[in-house]
Order: sequence, then C-alpha cells, then structure tokens
Amino acid sequence: MNYIYTLIILTFLYSCSTSNSRKDNTYISNLDKATEGKSLEEIKKDITETLASFKSVLKIYNNPLFKNEIKDIKEEEYEPIFVKDETLVKESLNQFSSGVVFTQSFDEYQNRINFRFKEDTKKAIKGLPKHIKETKEPFKVYYKEKDIKNDSIANYGVYFGIDNSFGKMNFIDSIKVKHTLKYVATYEEIELSKELPKIKYNGGEIILNNIEKNYVYFTTSDTIKSPIKIQAYNKEGKPLYRKSYSRSGFEESIGKEKMTRFVEFFEKLEEKLNNNKFSSVTDFKEYVKENISALDYFNDEDGYYHRYLYFKGNVDKVKLFFAKERKQKDTIFTAINTTKFSNKIMMPTKDSMLFFNKKLEQILRVKNTEQEQLSETFFEDANYYYHYDFDKKKIDTVLVYYLKAYKNGMVVIQENTIDDDYQLVDSENKKIKNKKYNYLNEVGNNLFGYRDTKAFFISETGTEKYLKNISKIEETNDDDISLVINDDEGSFNEKYGLLNNKGVVITPIIYARIYDFKEGIACVENSKGFYGGINKEGKVVIPFKYNESFRFVNGLALVELESITKVINKKGKTILGINSSENVEVKGEGVDRIFLFKNKKYNAKGNLISE
Repeated sequence: MNYIYTLIILTFLYSCSTSNSRKDNTYISNLDKATEGKSLEEIKKDITETLASFKSVLKIYNNPLFKNEIKDIKEEEYEPIFVKDETLVKESLNQFSSGVVFTQSFDEYQNRINFRFKEDTKKAIKGLPKHIKETKEPFKVYYKEKDIKNDSIANYGVYFGIDNSFGKMNFIDSIKVKHTLKYVATYEEIELSKELPKIKYNGGEIILNNIEKNYVYFTTSDTIKSPIKIQAYNKEGKPLYRKSYSRSGFEESIGKEKMTRFVEFFEKLEEKLNNNKFSSVTDFKEYVKENISALDYFNDEDGYYHRYLYFKGNVDKVKLFFAKERKQKDTIFTAINTTKFSNKIMMPTKDSMLFFNKKLEQILRVKNTEQEQLSETFFEDANYYYHYDFDKKKIDTVLVYYLKAYKNGMVVIQENTIDDDYQLVDSENKKIKNKKYNYLNEVGNNLFGYRDTKAFFISETGTEKYLKNISKIEETNDDDISLVINDDEGSFNEKYGLLNNKGVVITPIIYARIYDFKEGIACVENSKGFYGGINKEGKVVIPFKYNESFRFVNGLALVELESITKVINKKGKTILGINSSENVEVKGEGVDRIFLFKNKKYNAKGNLISE
C-alpha cells in the first residue's frame, strides 16, 4: 500500500471524526507529506496503484459475501468485557520484567537486531487497543568495545520477532530501551437501549435510532469526539463480537455511489498525469487542492456522525466509552545480545556476499550469489549445496542428496537417497568416522541422534554420549536444557529429568512432572505428589513438601503447605505465614502484586506497606 493510498484512507476516516473547519487543512497537510521529495513520474505511479486498489474495493460492494444484513443470530460469539486501561497498562509494562534478549546480524553494512523475551523466545509482545499509544525507544547502545552511543538512535526500531535496523555495522553488547504508554486513565460510560434511546452529552446528543436483532444504528453530534470503545451486550449481559461497521453517513447503496465518484476523481488525476497536464509537482498539488471538494461527500451533511454496526449476536443494549483523563507511564529495560558469532560472519550486499572475521575484517567476497548460509562453511542455493574453504578462498559443490546444519555447529548429510542414514561431517567437509544415525532430533540448542532405538547426545565436536533409559526428549523454556523422559513403565507412569547442553543428566529421571523455569527455578512434582523446586544446575533448592505447584514472581512464590497458603523466597524460606494457620491471599500481577496477611498488606517483594 503506497503513501497516497494510506493518505486517502486516513483522510476518509478523519472526515468522520473531525469538525468541518479542520478537514480541508488536514487534506492539504497530508497531501504535502505524500508528495514531498517525489517527481511527477513517481506521483503518477502512486496514483495508478491507488486507483487499482480502490477499484478492488469497489468490487466488494457487489460481492454478497461482504454484505451485512439484519438477522437473528442463533449462535452468538462473545468478546472479552472491556476493561480499564490501567489493567492493560500494568500488564504491558510488566511484561519485560523477566528479561529481554536479542540476536544480531549484518546486512548492507548495517546492524540487524531481533528482539525476544529471555525466558520464552516464542512469546509474542502483548497487544494493545488502538487508543493506547505505545512507544519503545532506545536511548543507549552499549558496544563490545565499551563505546556507548546515546545520540541519533531514537529512530531505531524496537519491534519484537522481526529484524530492526540499528545503525552502522558493529558488535553490540546491550541496548537500553524506554517503554512508554499514553493511555486513558478514567472514562465516561454512556449506555443506550430501547428504554433509554437518547442522551445529552458534552454539549451535544447521542441518539439510538434503531436497535434490531444484530443491528445497531446511532448518531452522535459532530461536536462529540469518537468513543474509544463501543461494546454491545445481549439480554444476559454478555459482550458481543462486532462483525463490521460503517462510520460514514450513508447506507451501503449510497456508499457504492460515493466510492464510484471517488474512483472517477482518481481516474481524472491519472489521465491528466498521463497527458502531461501538470508542469510541476506544485502544479499538481494546486489542482488537487482546488478540486478537493470533490471528495467532500464523505463529510457529514446534517451535523451528526452516523454509525451502522452489526454484531455476532442479538443486541439488547450498547455502551459507549469516552476518554475523560489521559496519563503516561514509563519503564526501562535492557536487552542483552545472545548471538554466538562464528569465526566467519556473513553479510549480504546488493551484488555480493561478504565474509568477515571476529574483528569485522573482510576475508572473502563472493559476487552475485543467491546462496543461503547453513553453517560457518556450508551454503546452499536452489540447486546445490556448497562448501567454502576460506583459507584457500575456493568454493566446492557438495554433491549429496540432503545436507542440514544444526545450532551446535554440526552438519549431517544423506549421500544418495532419502533412505540413507545421516552422516556427520565436520566444518572441512570431512566425514566423522562411525557417526551415522537413523534420524536426528534438535531440541532447543541440543542435538540428539538415534541409532538402533538408542538415543545419543551429540556435542559441538561430534562426540556422542549414549543416553541410557531415555525414551523421549522434549524442550523446556530454556533452549540449553532438555526434558528427558523414561516411559518404560507405561505412558501413564512417565518419569522426568533434565539434561544440560553438555549431555549431562543434571536432574535424575525420577520425577512425576517438571514445569517450566520461572526466574531460574522450575517447580517439580516428586513420586509422592509433593512439590519442590530445582535450579538450572539441577540442584534442589526448594524442599519437596508443598501440596500444589507454584512459580516465582519477583523472587517470591505462593505455596500451599498442609492446606495453608504461604509465601516463600528462592531459598525456600517462608517470609509470610510462618507458624500460622491463616492463609496468605494475593491480588494483582507482576510488580503490582499485593499479599494480604493478618489484615496487613505487603508489596510484590514481601515488604510491609505502611497504611
């Protein structure tokens, strides 16, 4: 979607929520931004793409699949109840408390940074409604050479799960980020129903014109700002999902006519551009400004904004939530680089593939390659596998059926067919003797091979270690630690243990269940049904005496001992509920947790809150 298309969409929506006196200025301001630095030829390309997009939109009006209708809904669908921003803000700000990491790569002499959560690299960042404005702005970058940069970095992206451009090629150690949320602290809530269809509000009025089955039509004075949330409820008070809605003042048949006129406006622009009717970009802009009224049919014409909404259920009442007070909250987190750079660092450019050593000195340049790096010395394209000999500066084609590289640096091949065993090879493309496997399994950062029903741990050098009495291997939320399972006594009596990235069983395979690590400690259930905790070295740090599973948050865990809830720290020491038959209660999440005990309140770290 090009900029002008975005411009028109935003202006179209903007015209439905802004007073008439401001609309023309918005059109002109956005038009200036859209054409800034562009030639007439570039503008013509944008107009052509925009026109094609809107012709596609016009087709939707003729598609019965997209047509809404008023009807009785037999199978309703419900959305979450609307909650105050304060709740969402706390959850959003607290999500980074468990730690943030990133991986680093290079492209076109620029740093590429990919942010992830430390304890769960697959975890997605919390989504927020559009009315909560969120920014994540880096304000300090710490480089490996101990240099610190805190200027000209505010525009660097901090987006999770995708690559972010982060300045000139250099090894980064960590990045300090400021996370800011601007949100609505308090609301005004307006409820409309058949019994109460009209309300005076904020110098105007809100009128419920029709409420029928799944359909709601209401109007608001154009002096009233748009609500930040509209939620409909059925007779039981359950909030209904909204199917779609129109914010213009027109029914669908009229909307088709207006969209047609919109397309005609752009067709006229395209024709003039094709016939060189504009002498300059300024001339083009003046024409658009003079004829902008052709789009004015999107404005309201009766002093009201009209909304037609369809829900996935039968509507009994509607609530409108309006912003009353806005606030801002900030938090700061530091992201740590977890990249393990090899001795050969690859960087693509437009016409070549460059290779650097750990001092970022260029050691090899390969022109016009579309090869993808599999390991430090192995590559592939659509047709072949390749081995790079950096010392001799030559490239050999590897003629095998299949080749795969693993995170620990190991490479395996199938020489001729899919039925061949997997053969380990080293970085010099030499076979590692007697190292063939029926199949391999990568779990986190750990590699396992299977031969004749036996499981082996495979190290970074290709040495193998036989894993006795292990039937299955699964991942944990730490990529360097694997969950190992013995099911010799049947699938309903499995025993669990842990194995580290050296192939050492650090936790004996005797436990009934092992949970994910939280703040460095995993809750474990023993064979007698009691719960304790182990650290990442496999050492028991919380004794097996608790009746329910637990997890640590801010260094504390809520546990149950003989049906009484207490609070313990990571050393297993009880800090709330010692020698007491009274339960400790907890409210809130993360750093906002509050413990209630004997009519007193304690914060998330267990400290007494003074009244």
